[in-house]
Amino acid sequence: MDNPAIHFSAVFMAFFAIVNPVANAPVFASLTDGLDPEVRRSVAWRAVLLAFAIVAVFTVGGRTIYWR
Repeated sequence: MDNPAIHFSAVFMAFFAIVNPVANAPVFASLTDGLDPEVRRSVAWRAVLLAFAIVAVFTVGGRTIYWR
């Protein structure tokens, strides 16, 4: 892919399909039902950061992990 915009959009769509926030939103809402808004926000941020870290590790080291 020569065009970086096309490559970025393809990667973004793949990550969006993997994470699937539309299907995970009701699960998150049911699991955090009854929590204070501040605690719920904290749980959401930790979940986002953890998901980002996992995706980043496999994005950067995926080929190395695959070949070993």
